[in-house]
Amino acid sequence: MSADASGAPAAPAELGFDPKVTWIVYDGECPFCTQYVKLMRLRETVGIVKPLNAREDHPVVRYVRARGIDINQEMAMVKGADVIAKKLKALGVPVEVHKPSIYLSVPLSASVKLGRRTIRAKPPSMSLSVPKGVEGDLVYLDADEEKFRTYTRDPKEIFKDGGANAPARVKGKIAILNGFAN
Repeated sequence: MSADASGAPAAPAELGFDPKVTWIVYDGECPFCTQYVKLMRLRETVGIVKPLNAREDHPVVRYVRARGIDINQEMAMVKGADVIAKKLKALGVPVEVHKPSIYLSVPLSASVKLGRRTIRAKPPSMSLSVPKGVEGDLVYLDADEEKFRTYTRDPKEIFKDGGANAPARVKGKIAILNGFAN
């Protein structure tokens, strides 16, 4: 960190960031931190976000249930756009509201059991949920640490050995990686 002649830390503006902004520095691999930051970004994008327990008797909960959403299976977001669309339609303005199914996945935990030994694991997003576990042969893939955050589907760009026959080597097996390749 920079310091002035007296040894005091340099002012934020001198270091290249706005001191009027509240900065949150977080661990991008911490699930709690990452979820908190996602909530903050959602609030930045859509404005006020109010969490609501779907088990409460509340007009918004009744609205969601009336639309056939099973709160035991999914979450719902009710936003002002629904109100705006209704008002526009009442004025005769043609409106098309898109409501895509978006599947998000933040795995909570995983482990690999070898005999009596349990090894903690970190599954990638969109991993298959297997609460009762699965059994299978293990195959080790040596991921290139410099490419852990590479957004590619090409095994040649992710694995140290160039991913030679990676899809065929892992099919029907449990893949173990030395890192977290996307």
